[in-house]
Amino acid sequence: MKKAGTVSCGSVLLCLFCLWGLYGRAHAAVVEQAQVVMPEISVYICDEEGVMEGLKAEDISANIDGAALEVKALTRSEQGIFYIFMLDVSSSMPSAHFRAAKQAVLDVYTGLSSRDKLAVIGNDVALLLDGGESTDEVRAALESLAARDDSTMFNDAIGVLLDTATAVDEMRRVAGVISDGLDDTDAGISQGELELLLQHSGVAVYALAIDTASTAVLEQFQRFIHLSGGE
Repeated sequence: MKKAGTVSCGSVLLCLFCLWGLYGRAHAAVVEQAQVVMPEISVYICDEEGVMEGLKAEDISANIDGAALEVKALTRSEQGIFYIFMLDVSSSMPSAHFRAAKQAVLDVYTGLSSRDKLAVIGNDVALLLDGGESTDEVRAALESLAARDDSTMFNDAIGVLLDTATAVDEMRRVAGVISDGLDDTDAGISQGELELLLQHSGVAVYALAIDTASTAVLEQFQRFIHLSGGE
C-alpha cells in the first residue's frame, strides 16, 4: 500500500526531510520519494506491512532542519505517475547496452496504468515522447533511437528533463537517466548551472550508469545525481 502525505513548508527550500512519530514503528514503512511543488511537499510512503493503517495526519510529525512543518493530509495515493527517461545516445554507449536500455523503457511503458504517462528524451536533446502517444508510436520512436552522437550532451539533456518534469504538477514524477557518464562538451548548460537546477527543481533524478564506465566516472556520476535527492 502506498500513501501520500502532504506537508506545507511555506518558502523553505527542501534540504533535509525527516519523518516522524509513527509510534516507534517507522522502520516498517519506507519513504519512497519526496516531491516538491511549492509550497507543499508530497511524501510517498510504501507500507506493505500495513503499520500505517488507521493513522491520521495528526499522528505524524515532519520537519526540515528542525523547523516543524504542518502535516495536512495522509491518504492512499491515487495519482498517476509521469515517467520521464533520458537515454544517453552518445556513440560511447555499447550497442548491447543501448538495446537493453530501450527495451527497459518499453517494459516500463507496457506496465503503465491508465493514469500514467511516459516521456523520453533522445537524439538531439529533444523530447521524443511526451506521454500522449499510442503503443505503436512509442515502439516506433524507441526503435528509431540510435547511439550515434560524438559527444555526451548530458547537461542540456538533464535541463530538458527537469523542464519537462517540473511542468507536470498534478502527477507523481519519476525521472530516470541511463548513461555511461557526464557531459564531455563545453557547450550549453555548465556543470555549475546544472547543479543549481538539480538542487532547486524539486525533481529527484534516478540514474543507471552502465557497467563499462570507470570507477571514477561512476563516483562522479553518483555525487552529481545525489544533488537532486535521487540515487
